[in-house]
Order: sequence, then structure tokens, then C-alpha cells
Amino acid sequence: MKLRKGVTFHDGSDFNSDSVVFSFKRQMDKTFKYRYYDFPTFDETFENIKDVKKIDQYTVVFYLKKPFYPFLSTLTCSGASIVSPSGVKKFKEKFYKNPIGTGPFILKKWEEDKLLILKANPKYWGGKPEIDEFINIINPSVEILHNLFQKKK
Repeated sequence: MKLRKGVTFHDGSDFNSDSVVFSFKRQMDKTFKYRYYDFPTFDETFENIKDVKKIDQYTVVFYLKKPFYPFLSTLTCSGASIVSPSGVKKFKEKFYKNPIGTGPFILKKWEEDKLLILKANPKYWGGKPEIDEFINIINPSVEILHNLFQKKK
């Protein structure tokens, strides 16, 4: 698999084949040094992966146990998210609260079961998103959410 060149993570580190191998190994290998918790859906979704290896800076190879035609579509699952190795090493067990990826939005604020605020990533490889901020208020009451929406108009 050839990777897009010139992509960086939110922390400024390079997206490359090392980060792909790191991201998969930390989920596949229960003894991996930077595996701080289990990844429940990974094993079921990617049970067919035997290994993943770096060929060069922007090329990785996935070795499968047997032919599996929907493999490319499984790479769209959250378990295939490529994360910043430097971010995982920095935040350790708290990485899930400080995610660092390459996407169009960066985590600005998260209050568990209450609020999620994402801000636009100005360095996104696909161009800066059209909206500057995404706010998701987590509240089970439809009436409260409706009232908040009306106030923001």
C-alpha cells in the first residue's frame, strides 16, 4: 500500500509507514510496549491480518492469513485509524482522551458524556475544512437540546 506523502499528524509529526506499523502493532500484539489497553473490536475485524511491515517510508505491506476481498473496506473501520506514535508515547494510558490523528478536525475539548468540541485542522492535507468548529452537546433530553439550538440561531 502506497501512502500519501506530505501528511502530518495534529502534533506536527510525520504520517508515514512507521506510524501505520506502530498503529497496527499496538492493537495486534498484546505484548507491544505501547499497548495500554485492549481494542475489543480489532481482533474480530482484523483477524485475517498475519503481519504488517514497512517497505520504505511511504509503503507498507499487509500480510493476510488467506485471501480476503473486503480487506480494503475494513480499513475504513475505526480500528484501522492511524495515530501519532509520539502522541501515544506522550499520553500513554490517557491517549484516548488526547487523540492525535491526521484528520480535518482536532480535539479542542471533551467532557465525557457532556460535550465534544472539534476545531478545524488548518494543516489538513485535503485543505482547511469549511467550518471552523464542530460542537456536539451530549444530552439525553430532546427539549434541552432544542432550546440550546434555538438560542444559537
